[in-house]
Amino acid sequence: MSFRRCTLHGASFEMSEMRGVDFTDANLRWADFTDATSIGADFTDATPIGAAFTNADLRWTDFRDTDLATADFTDADLQGAKLSEANAREVSFQHATLQDAVLMRADCRGADFTDALLYETVFADTRINSTTTFYDPAETRPICIYEKDPTTAEKLPEDISPLEAAHWVYRRLESLHEENALSEVAREFHISKEEAERALYKDRGRYGPWAVKTLMWYLTKHGESVKRVLIWWGIVILTAGLLFAGLGGVKDATGTNYAITSLSQLRTVTGWQDILMNIYFSVTTFSTIMDGGLAPAGIGTRAIVAVESITGALLVALLVFVLGRRTAR
Repeated sequence: MSFRRCTLHGASFEMSEMRGVDFTDANLRWADFTDATSIGADFTDATPIGAAFTNADLRWTDFRDTDLATADFTDADLQGAKLSEANAREVSFQHATLQDAVLMRADCRGADFTDALLYETVFADTRINSTTTFYDPAETRPICIYEKDPTTAEKLPEDISPLEAAHWVYRRLESLHEENALSEVAREFHISKEEAERALYKDRGRYGPWAVKTLMWYLTKHGESVKRVLIWWGIVILTAGLLFAGLGGVKDATGTNYAITSLSQLRTVTGWQDILMNIYFSVTTFSTIMDGGLAPAGIGTRAIVAVESITGALLVALLVFVLGRRTAR
């Protein structure tokens, strides 16, 4: 069957069976393909602007160079479909299956891919913008359907875990957003990628890599949060300073000891001055600058100095690492 170059404005193909039908160069504005089966159909150069493909079976269909602007593919099966160089502006692909589909050089500005199945979907030179949606903005971070719905495993190859598919999707979307100068969203997808990998390690019983990923999450939010590193700076400095004050304190060159020996000292100005002196010593220890006029006054404070010096060096290195990542984007 062929509708080549036909004008079919508002035509209804609802629930029809049209395997391999030729719609090349057809004018299909606002046509209705709801629940239709069009496996292997050819829509090359067609104009189905605003058409409804809701819940349609469009596997291996050819939409190359097709003008799909504002079309609705919600819940459609587009596995293996070819959408290269298609105009997919403001198209809805919500809950659609796009596994193995090809969107090379497609214009997807304003398109909605929320909860779409995107494992091994090809995004090459694909154009997107800040209004292109790949996840529910109500989520605290980007979460794709593979991660939040285990039943999607039914549509994955047998040897692929949903978490593994989620990791693949996040990595590809991170690159896609970087290519389109959307670095802030790329950072969010990087975090989701690392979180999916962390969950995958735990699921497979690989607790060593899982522990490393968990530590990086809490310290740096997977290398993306300067704020989180600086918070840890403050926690370490304040904690060490208070421990210094309570475990013997520090002394200066004259032998004067600055320590808290009883809680009653906290009600005096001198007691708080002693605490501030210990916090100052903690800052110099953390930064490895060290103040030649101050020294630990006991075995406990010496042990804390050693631990804080090493911790400080590591946290400074982490800050440089995070700043470097953000600058490189």
